[in-house]
Amino acid sequence: LLFVVVVIMADQQEVQRKQQKPVVSIKEAVQLTSKLWGFHEDDFSTVKSLESYDDCNFFIDVGEKFLLKCHNGVETDNPPILEAQSQMTQILDDAGIKTQIGIPSKNGKLINEEELRVSGGGTRKIAVRLFKWVSGKTLVGICSPELLENWGQLLGRVQHSLLESKWDHEGLHRYHQWDLRNTGDLAPFVKYIKSKEQGEIIKSVIAAFENCKESLDKELRKSPLQADFNDANIVLDDKSGILGVIDFGDIVHSWTVNEVAIGLAYSMVSSHGKRNPLGAACALLHGLSKVFSLTEFETTMLRLLAACRLAISATLGTYSYSLQPENEYLLLHQKPAWDALNAIWVKTPDDYVQKLFIMAISRNTSLTVLQVSRFYRLTVGYCVCRRKA
Repeated sequence: LLFVVVVIMADQQEVQRKQQKPVVSIKEAVQLTSKLWGFHEDDFSTVKSLESYDDCNFFIDVGEKFLLKCHNGVETDNPPILEAQSQMTQILDDAGIKTQIGIPSKNGKLINEEELRVSGGGTRKIAVRLFKWVSGKTLVGICSPELLENWGQLLGRVQHSLLESKWDHEGLHRYHQWDLRNTGDLAPFVKYIKSKEQGEIIKSVIAAFENCKESLDKELRKSPLQADFNDANIVLDDKSGILGVIDFGDIVHSWTVNEVAIGLAYSMVSSHGKRNPLGAACALLHGLSKVFSLTEFETTMLRLLAACRLAISATLGTYSYSLQPENEYLLLHQKPAWDALNAIWVKTPDDYVQKLFIMAISRNTSLTVLQVSRFYRLTVGYCVCRRKA
């Protein structure tokens, strides 16, 4: 009965996110920013709509550069999570990590509510915030083994800072469909996957997860997570070469290793990961290991948890696209996610992935060794030999 209730809740939440996504024009974005933060409409030199899964975001240049974020209705109805986002970014900023910092409105509030249109029709109160723009370009399309290694180091610094701060917040303790702890709740969404073979892959990931969920919850460390460490949320400053992190919409209190698993999953669908998915994952792990240590059990669980994130991305992306077929952004990680799942879950046995990951976190292994051109072919060849045997 409890499982049925949770599954229904997961289904309803994902539907609500799509129906309560704000619909805001560029003209309305200018009016909102002027009204709440006191800019004159003549101050705006550039206003540009940005892609977003559930929210409505704008780049704004008024001499200074900002990000205007109009949250979806699910987050709007949960003020503690928005407060937690503000506190987390401040902790990271204090630790010297480049990130987005909120700007108080004219009335001194970091979080404001305005009546806005939503995709499901009608209007409702929507949380609106303004952030300092994090200058630079994202890692989308430019990932190299070296940048992936730096990405891993940034992930490690974020994890270390949050653990060391001993910070917690009630807003982090929430149900979130994308939290890897809720992988089992993907079950009702599998029917939206048209390919029977792909559907079976997702079912096998869910079954493996459910088989060890109890031990995971008992043995894994828990901490606050940014929980969306992908290449679109990592910003590279061309001048300084420093990486920063943006977008805290998915923050949650969960298993600490999930942050690493999420990073691994997204490294495998990055521009380099599309050519060499396991090599990309190893490059990120190699960087992480320089600043953050995983336990032996956490390392052992990385393959499964990375597969869980890829399964969530592929499945919920397919579901969301069925609701919004005009939104091509939802397909961004679809094919690469399936390719990555095949690489880490279907084609490559667990023991071989474990050996690769142990190599990656070893101080005695060079980044070059992890990226040899025959790396991925060797992996596939190994699996072929195993099947013949």
